[in-house]
Amino acid sequence: MGSARFRSLLEYDEFSSYPDPRDHSIELAQKPTAQLIKQTISVGTTEETFDLSAFATITGIIIENLDGNNFVIAEWMTQIGSQGADDFDFAANDTPETILDNSGNTTFLTNYATTGGYVRIASAEDSGNDGLYLIQSAVDGDNLTLGIGNALGSDNVQDTTATLSFEEKCRVKIPKDNMPLIYMGNVVVASDLKLEADTAACRVSISIIGT
Repeated sequence: MGSARFRSLLEYDEFSSYPDPRDHSIELAQKPTAQLIKQTISVGTTEETFDLSAFATITGIIIENLDGNNFVIAEWMTQIGSQGADDFDFAANDTPETILDNSGNTTFLTNYATTGGYVRIASAEDSGNDGLYLIQSAVDGDNLTLGIGNALGSDNVQDTTATLSFEEKCRVKIPKDNMPLIYMGNVVVASDLKLEADTAACRVSISIIGT
C-alpha cells in the first residue's frame, strides 16, 4: 500500500475578525497500516475453505450474500484469549490427553480457556503438537483436558517454547434477503474461512481488512 497525503484549506474573507485575512493550509501525510481486499466469488453447496494466509492478522471481514434465493453458511475461528510461552506438559499418551501448566500460574481460565472451546498450539518444541484442539474440560486453571480423538504428536513434560491461543468456533447463516450481510471481527488467520451455499451455488461479496 502507498502513502496518502491530505491537504485542508481554510479561507478567511475580508469580514473576518483576523487582522490579516489569508489562506491557511494544513498538510497531513499518512501511511495506511492495513489493506482492503474485496472480491466476488461463487460458493457451492459443498463446504469450501478459503485460504487467508496472505494476511498476518485480520481485523474484520464483511460478507454479503448477493443471491436472492439461497442462504450461505459462514464459519470461522475467533480468538478470545492467549497464553505466551511458559512451562507446559503435553501429555500425548494419556486418555484423554491433557495440557498442564507446570508453573502453577492458574491462568488458563483467566486467559479465557473454556469447556467446549478450542486451544491452538503454536511454536511447540515438537512440531507435531502444533494444531487446533477441542477442549473437553477447562475447570482447573492449570489443566486442560482435550476432547477424545484429539491427537497430540508427542509427549513433552517440559515444553518452554509453545504458545496457546484460546478460540471459539463461529458459525452463522447469511440470509438471502433482509440485510444479507455479516461483519466478522478478530478472525484467526490460521483457521481460514469456510462457506457453504444452501441448495444451489450463489455469489457472495467478500471484503477483508487486514495487515
